[in-house]
Amino acid sequence: MYIAGAGKEWPWVNRLKGYLYFPLPEPRIEQGKLLGAMQFADGQRRPWRVLEQLDGDWPEDWASGECLLRRIEPQWFLILCKDHVGG
Repeated sequence: MYIAGAGKEWPWVNRLKGYLYFPLPEPRIEQGKLLGAMQFADGQRRPWRVLEQLDGDWPEDWASGECLLRRIEPQWFLILCKDHVGG
């Protein structure tokens, strides 16, 4: 997995956005979740959610530290993480 940031990480940033690449095999999505991809958020492991759009109509239950994805090609995704704090 490779993340290429669309912007730099700064300590005051509350959203991290970028591109996410998964090498072969092509990642699988079931019931709106990326299988096998987990994220650590507040000490918890959660599957990444994959949405049709990342246009600002965010899910009401979007948790702090959680990342949302949008597939743009078979192995490429846009990634948007809430309340990210860079180091």
